[in-house]
Amino acid sequence: MDYPNVQKWKYDYVYKKYAESALTSIQLLGDEDTVKLANAYTLSGGKQHYDELLKKLRDDLRKELDLKQLPNTMEYHPSTFRVYRNVGAPEELTPEQQLDIAVRLSEFSRELVK
Repeated sequence: MDYPNVQKWKYDYVYKKYAESALTSIQLLGDEDTVKLANAYTLSGGKQHYDELLKKLRDDLRKELDLKQLPNTMEYHPSTFRVYRNVGAPEELTPEQQLDIAVRLSEFSRELVK
């Protein structure tokens, strides 16, 4: 028997766990506008400002990497790339997978600070 509410709970649990870590990094490393968007996103319970925040992060990263900015059209709209993935809860990740994720996020954060 399939329990849709359990699947949604698992997805929400994983998403919120990793979103919290990402939002903390934004709070520490982001510029004023990005931090304001992250706060607005958080205060809305993740229901608003997602696209604005993602677009700001994408634009900032492309600028840092000296890449051409993407046009502001629906073809490149952040929500176009948002895909629902049925991921397992953290209890289903091995300790090695959790460590690998933590190391990669740490390395990425260090690169942002440079």
